[in-house]
Amino acid sequence: MTYARGPDISDQSDPEAYAEDLGHAARLGEELGADLIKTSYSGDAESFERVVESTRLPVLIAGGSRGTDRETLSMVRGAMDAGADGVSMGRSLFQHGTPEAIAEAVAAVIHDDATPDEAADLAGLTAEV
Repeated sequence: MTYARGPDISDQSDPEAYAEDLGHAARLGEELGADLIKTSYSGDAESFERVVESTRLPVLIAGGSRGTDRETLSMVRGAMDAGADGVSMGRSLFQHGTPEAIAEAVAAVIHDDATPDEAADLAGLTAEV
């Protein structure tokens, strides 16, 4: 888990600057001998590409705080579009009202290249999207 933390870390509202901090943490993880990188999502696919490019290791995004179905699926889609290798999610799935459905939707984004809307429809998550 290579999270960017501390007083000198960029505000998460600035995806480009935050991605630079996340990329630095990912690179440190690689240099310290990690087998894969679990990190936060920077906020958009363009900035997250910089994080993925900062390491030769597989990059997974953490789920973070539980958001709406749309937010969760859009985050996963953005990470995958940026070159991430998958997710390592907890609360976003197990605190969901229908954990099986959100897990199915996340899997559709990762494994079937589904859009957030397609994944939500497939899993029957039309109410919160």
